[in-house]
Amino acid sequence: MMEKTSWVIAAAALAVAGCNAGPDTEAGTSAAEAGEAGSAPEAAGQSQAAETKPEAAVPDGFKPFVDAGGRITQGRCHMDACSWMKWERLEVVGDSGDGIELAGSVLGGISDHSRKDGGLPDYPDSAEGVAIEWDPAPSAVRYWCSKTQPAMKWGDEPRVALALDPESFVPGAMESAVRSYFVACHSDLSTGPVDDAIVKYGYRVPGR
Repeated sequence: MMEKTSWVIAAAALAVAGCNAGPDTEAGTSAAEAGEAGSAPEAAGQSQAAETKPEAAVPDGFKPFVDAGGRITQGRCHMDACSWMKWERLEVVGDSGDGIELAGSVLGGISDHSRKDGGLPDYPDSAEGVAIEWDPAPSAVRYWCSKTQPAMKWGDEPRVALALDPESFVPGAMESAVRSYFVACHSDLSTGPVDDAIVKYGYRVPGR
């Protein structure tokens, strides 16, 4: 029995699952393109994309994923399963010191890639054609996009500070959380190693 992604990423904060795919592939896919395992219930009024805030409100170096509109991105693939996120809504709600604060709604999902012969799974690069078991309802999310104090909050879990340091590595349990941060704050849909994104966007935030 696979665990729901709301738990997987919520434990993001305590222990999140995420995905490890090829460095130059892109996991963003519209909901219509994905072969979903069942119908995904959507909260009323949350299916439309959030309005884009004035460009002047966004500091240099950030590109919030405010045109999410149901796009599906990949989390972590591990132990025969992949986690997924359908971004229903995301908007800028304020500033965050040297960055911005985002709030929105994300539906979590899980796909099973175990093989009957017990061989190594063939993980997908995108959600297209993948049977995804979606959570019953979306979760409220919050991101603090900052080059000095990056953080996130998933559902009812507490706010979690993210260590984004090129001199260390991101633990597997935190890959989904960190990957979702780069989607939310930089509109980066790459499925490459999250450590590459840390270097690409110039983060130097050691664990605290």
